[in-house]
Amino acid sequence: MQKRHPQVTAQPLDLAQLQSELPATDVLIALTTSRTPVIPLRIAPATLAIGVGAFKPDMAEFPPQLLHQRQIVVDDLDGARHEAGDLLQAGVDWSRVTALSAVLDGTVNIAGQMPVFKTVGQAAWDLAAARVALASLA
Repeated sequence: MQKRHPQVTAQPLDLAQLQSELPATDVLIALTTSRTPVIPLRIAPATLAIGVGAFKPDMAEFPPQLLHQRQIVVDDLDGARHEAGDLLQAGVDWSRVTALSAVLDGTVNIAGQMPVFKTVGQAAWDLAAARVALASLA
């Protein structure tokens, strides 16, 4: 990533570092099959936390307290209701969970505090990404 975007600083952090001394971070991405939260409870208000793993009801990357503090945006609302272990275990209020498509089309405004984003792997988004990638090659 740094070769292609030299102005961006990307640094992997181990769990111990995340729990004790989280540096100033714009985006924090977890891609795990963890059964216990790995994203810290205390992250800066401007940090976007993204959970890509934890795609089964018994998995979790986000701590419940963080999910209850922030707006939650998901790639696929129906899929998240069945697969997003973080959200299921936290007992989130599903009326507070927003689909990414509603944010992108302007139906829902997420102004204010940075939300958390949870993806469970919606194939339609994969197709959209592939189309963008293909168009960039032309």
